[in-house]
Amino acid sequence: MMKIILKTLILTGVIGLFNIDNLSANGAEITYRGSKGEYTINRQAGTYRGCVYNTGCISLSQDKNSWPSHWKNGNYVYTVDDFRVAVYHHGRLIFQDSFKEVGECTISSVYRITSRLVNSPGSGTDITFANGIGLVSYDIVPAAQNSRINDPVRICLISIPQHCPPGDDRGRFYSVQNLRTNRNFRMYDSQHLCGGA
Repeated sequence: MMKIILKTLILTGVIGLFNIDNLSANGAEITYRGSKGEYTINRQAGTYRGCVYNTGCISLSQDKNSWPSHWKNGNYVYTVDDFRVAVYHHGRLIFQDSFKEVGECTISSVYRITSRLVNSPGSGTDITFANGIGLVSYDIVPAAQNSRINDPVRICLISIPQHCPPGDDRGRFYSVQNLRTNRNFRMYDSQHLCGGA
């Protein structure tokens, strides 16, 4: 009886296949379902498989120098985090599909913390999380700077910019809570908002 109820909830969309609810046989794969398709990634193996409804599928593997949630296919770059998948061609956004809306949150961990500019302390804060989300600020953000690699965090999407030029999706604003220190900070995903420099 429980299996029938669970299957019904999944088929009707009451239980979504995204974020920490995504389980697979080996525990490494995560399948995200958006309004346009389904996307399965395995960060340990470095693989991505994206299937857009009524269009087709593509499977990619990472090279060792790629960021954890970036895959390249010629001049195309595919990025996946717990909130969306985006495809860029020559740096221009050509496709995206969202898994979460403004106000929703996800759990991840700190992957990297640096200054905004490489080898330039005091230039600002740049922090990247294991789920692929990267945030940046011209300011020094103490709560982010004082985080440690692998610290657990709760990341919430606060706002998405409106009326952006086609292909420019910069300016998503996030709130982050470091679950080890219990300190909070807010940062954008880009140095400039859409339509800016």
